[in-house]
Amino acid sequence: MEEKVGTKDNRPALTTEEYAELRNMQAQQTFLQSQGYQAFNYIKQLEMQFEDLTRNFELQKKNAQEQLDKVEEELQRTNENFQLRFKDIITSYGFDGATSVNIEETEPHYISVIQNPQPFTQAG
Repeated sequence: MEEKVGTKDNRPALTTEEYAELRNMQAQQTFLQSQGYQAFNYIKQLEMQFEDLTRNFELQKKNAQEQLDKVEEELQRTNENFQLRFKDIITSYGFDGATSVNIEETEPHYISVIQNPQPFTQAG
């Protein structure tokens, strides 16, 4: 350590190098505190964005689920209506005991009973 430089009233004084060292360290502290605050604020901002995303996700998921439920209900009603109408039409042509029938796609739309129908399988 260097010898202390005195003043005219005999109070101790820092050397120029000591003063510069302390000022540099103080500046580094201030800089690091600033970086810490910035990082803290960034984390808080991310947390808020995450909360918003979570709320939006939950809302969109709820809306999609409601839409799916409506579609499934409508599909069930449509299936029931189709089955009832199909049975009414087929029965009116005398096929009331048949479990499987074939209806030609080309006109005239002939109806025939399918003997030993193959179980339905999905390709792929």
